[in-house]
Amino acid sequence: MKRLAIYSLISILIMIVVSCENTVIDTATQYGSIEGYVLDAQTNTPVAGVNISTNPASAAYITDSSGKFVIDKVVAGDIAITGKKDNYTSSTVSVHVTLDQKTYLQMILMKDMNIVQMVDLNTPSPGNQALGQDTLINLTWKATNSNTNIKLTYSVYIYKANSTVRINLGEDLEDASAWVGELEYDTAYFWFVTANYDGKRVGISPTWSFRTKTRPTITTQ
Repeated sequence: MKRLAIYSLISILIMIVVSCENTVIDTATQYGSIEGYVLDAQTNTPVAGVNISTNPASAAYITDSSGKFVIDKVVAGDIAITGKKDNYTSSTVSVHVTLDQKTYLQMILMKDMNIVQMVDLNTPSPGNQALGQDTLINLTWKATNSNTNIKLTYSVYIYKANSTVRINLGEDLEDASAWVGELEYDTAYFWFVTANYDGKRVGISPTWSFRTKTRPTITTQ
């Protein structure tokens, strides 16, 4: 009987230790949340029924009638959000999720047309997720177009993190560059480019991001 009592006590202690270990593992994970909107690149209207996935992977989500999706529990850190829908080209946005804070983002999808496959917008400057950028900056990119007979023009859009208000930096630009100034210090910005031909948008870049430098310290003598 004494041996049985000892074995029972040992079993209980082991269960308590395992339970405590599990509790420590669960509470160690830190989370934030994401709220996003998906818009049509041509009409700037909400796109419903977009399949939203993340990397690192989490549950799948679908945008509602207002183009909105919410991910309530996201492990804090860098995460890539991808949107896919039939008859649209897929799009991916990379964001940084902060502990106990909601991150807002805007994703742009473009109708899939045959000519889209000919255009690839790439090589952004500043590079994606670049840090310490000036508040006056020249955004540049490259376009790879398999049909050299097509003369492309470009439209450039930028918006501040945690805002869904887009600023148009230019329509039908002939050069692959656009200046933007009066940016806020220590602020993340997202931007993307569309390629245009014959009055139609025929290509769209990924959504790139950068963060401006911190405000300089003014010293007095």
